Amino acid sequence: YFLHDRNPWCRAVKGVHRDRCAAFDLTRVQGELASHPKGGWKSCRAGFLEAFHPITVTGRVEGAIFAGVFRSQGSSGTVALVEDPRAKAGALSPPDPLSSQEMEEHLLLLGFLGAGIESICLRQFARSRAHAGRREQIEGYLADHFDKAIALPDLCSWLGLNPSRTSELLRAYYGKTFPDLVNERRLAQARRLLVETALPVHFIASQCGYENAEYFFRVFKKAMGATPLSWRKKRAKGPDGEPL
Repeated sequence: YFLHDRNPWCRAVKGVHRDRCAAFDLTRVQGELASHPKGGWKSCRAGFLEAFHPITVTGRVEGAIFAGVFRSQGSSGTVALVEDPRAKAGALSPPDPLSSQEMEEHLLLLGFLGAGIESICLRQFARSRAHAGRREQIEGYLADHFDKAIALPDLCSWLGLNPSRTSELLRAYYGKTFPDLVNERRLAQARRLLVETALPVHFIASQCGYENAEYFFRVFKKAMGATPLSWRKKRAKGPDGEPL
């Protein structure tokens, strides 16, 4: 999520503009990381610069590494992700400035780090897949991809099986269809985020793979008998307070 920014400038801005900062980091940055495989710079609502580099494993963005925050010495060159700079960090002095050469060096360093992390992840992934049975492969795929727009053909391609054989395995292991299994995963994650975080519901919907908040509300109410907001309030006031 967006809690990697714990420096005093970000804390000062997020104290006033938390929702806007969250929208930038959760929607813009996470949504567009895959469009910048070599990384880049982002400029937030306060005008701070931060270098980023996505960590991509088997074609999927699994995370990102960041360097910052900074400000540029004059022209910042090409900044990949830019927010309208309207916020201020109170009475704090601005962060350290970077020259164009220093900005380039930061991106190169993040690229080296990112390549190393990706290499480690790929080796771990290859080992785990080689030793996993079919059910473990299905569980792993659901855990890694439930928050994306996936369908049965995607799982078939992952397993190297045809749709008929894949559906047969799902019935044998779970007695459910692929859409039902995906929705179970999404709802479980949504319940966890509703209980354990203060994130707005529309952010939770996007993080759990739902196409829009309205659809998420309908699915959640059908499954849980209450809207996400009322369910969250009820859990907050419950006698045991333990998450599902």
